[in-house]
Amino acid sequence: MPLIGVFTPAENGFNGRIQTLLINATVSITRVTEKSSKNAPDYLINLGDDNSGAIIGAGWERRAEKERSYIAIQIDDPAISLPIKANLLLVDARKAIHHLYWSRPSDPRKL
Repeated sequence: MPLIGVFTPAENGFNGRIQTLLINATVSITRVTEKSSKNAPDYLINLGDDNSGAIIGAGWERRAEKERSYIAIQIDDPAISLPIKANLLLVDARKAIHHLYWSRPSDPRKL
């Protein structure tokens, strides 16, 4: 899984940067305070670090087999053919650093 972003905690979420061959953007990930349904996202992803930019994606809290929690993220943009699916994981608890890892679908039919 390629690393495409580094994030640190911010008020009600995370701030960081996503960098790929085509994307170089400052992004904020903000917790949704009132979900409209149980399947609604737990986080919204905005351009910029102040939650005022365009909403470019969403995130859902998940728990891995070993009880490690992460945020499953989906980002979409008209300039790319498919949404980016990635996972935000805590990698350094002491410094509170989170990495965003891109995950390519394993089934080519899902492309």
